Amino acid sequence: MFNFGLLYTMNYFQILCGSYNCLLSLAQNPSAENKIRKEIQNKTGGRNWKTLTIKDFEGLIYLHGGLCEALRLYPPVSLEHKAPTKTDVLPTDHVVDKETRIILSFYSMGRMEGLWGGG
Repeated sequence: MFNFGLLYTMNYFQILCGSYNCLLSLAQNPSAENKIRKEIQNKTGGRNWKTLTIKDFEGLIYLHGGLCEALRLYPPVSLEHKAPTKTDVLPTDHVVDKETRIILSFYSMGRMEGLWGGG
């Protein structure tokens, strides 16, 4: 019998590691971290963090960009599989038979130079 508790534990661990990697990537780029800090300081006026609401974080371009970039490089869910319920044709003209599993690697796609450029 499949152990769903183990699956939930593994998913929790994967999401936790993804969050850690987001923070780590920001910490390794002091320039981006400083821009984000200044942007938050300017937007919130130095108020206590306990009084901030979600509205206070709207329009923070550097924060949004930094988090999106970190999540692109370190996705919380690195793999996903899909299976069509009937035979289908992909945009690349590849035929996918019914119930054929397609595995998507978000971790690998986030690093494809053809999509994101080099560097």
